[in-house]
Amino acid sequence: MFAGSAVDAPVSLPGVFSFKDAAVLRNMVIIVWGIAILLAALVGSAVVLAMLASEPNWSEITLALATVVLALATVGLAVAALFALGSIQEARNARNAVQMTELSRRWDEERNQDIRRMVREYAEKGLPGFTHTAPRGPDRLREAVIKLKNDNSVAYRRLMTDPNFLEDIAIMIDYGGIDFEIVKESLGYHFAYRWSLWKPAILALRDMDKVPDTYVNLERLARRMAVQTPDSVSLDPNGEIVWEDFKD
Repeated sequence: MFAGSAVDAPVSLPGVFSFKDAAVLRNMVIIVWGIAILLAALVGSAVVLAMLASEPNWSEITLALATVVLALATVGLAVAALFALGSIQEARNARNAVQMTELSRRWDEERNQDIRRMVREYAEKGLPGFTHTAPRGPDRLREAVIKLKNDNSVAYRRLMTDPNFLEDIAIMIDYGGIDFEIVKESLGYHFAYRWSLWKPAILALRDMDKVPDTYVNLERLARRMAVQTPDSVSLDPNGEIVWEDFKD
């Protein structure tokens, strides 16, 4: 799923489609269209020069007719390109609607709500029977995560499905599976806040596993969300996301 994942099975969303393929198609259509227009201009210029130089003959007339046909083909290509791009946009809008519905459903699932409640409980109260030295909040969650990981606990794998889910969404945005703006409007606040809560634990996991890019997509998206949703979290003078208190 991603480097340093804590859970083997990724949290997948059905029907993920990369719209980078659509962007490639769009660019190819534009390139072909441009070549056709350039070719038509060059041939037309050649015909005009030939007609100015001497009386037109059948070869020049044939060339002129070919130029007209090429110009008409260029217009047809332009119309086809517009229809193709329109269809791509419609497909993208439909795909985004499906993906956003699925994201919202998964976020609101009872199982995921239970996981988030467990994350808060560990961050606030710590592990039962374990002596915590860190204050309530992200650092106490870090202690709980490291303890559970060292114990190879099932609870550790359940706990990590929370950042795994957010990391999967971040990867989908990076690869064009869903638009950033849609995620920002729906779940944007949660990314920055939950990164502020998970940051110490994730940094500790990176150090333990020697994998510096663990949850790097989540971190990058959280920073982007923090800038575009300034009411979600606070930033320190260096632009780092600051955890303030529990918000959910």
